[in-house]
Amino acid sequence: TEYKSIVSALQSDHHTSLLASKNDYIKCQNNLTHEVTTAEVEMAKLVLHADQNERTFQQRAVEYVKETNAAYRHANEGLTKAQLRYQKEIMEHKATKNTVKEMESKLSKEVENHESTQLQLSQVDRRISAIRNTL
Repeated sequence: TEYKSIVSALQSDHHTSLLASKNDYIKCQNNLTHEVTTAEVEMAKLVLHADQNERTFQQRAVEYVKETNAAYRHANEGLTKAQLRYQKEIMEHKATKNTVKEMESKLSKEVENHESTQLQLSQVDRRISAIRNTL
């Protein structure tokens, strides 16, 4: 009987220990389920926030690209206008230079003609003087 009572006490202690272990296991399972649920909810919030940040970033990037493209387009237009204006000024300068050369050439011919006429007048004056001296 003492043996039975020792076995019975051991079985009772073992049963109590198993029950406590089972209860601890159930508490751990509940805690794990709660932690997993909390982590999943937190993860969902983080994913949502990350998606919002990504969309915001993409919108800003698109706006930046549009603004940059517009700035480059305006700068290119300005450079094109400046280039055309510069080419026009170069052509005008060349035309003016050609006109000046033509005028120099004409003036040079006029000077030659004037000198020739002066020479002829001088010769005529000498002849007239010679004629007057003979009279």
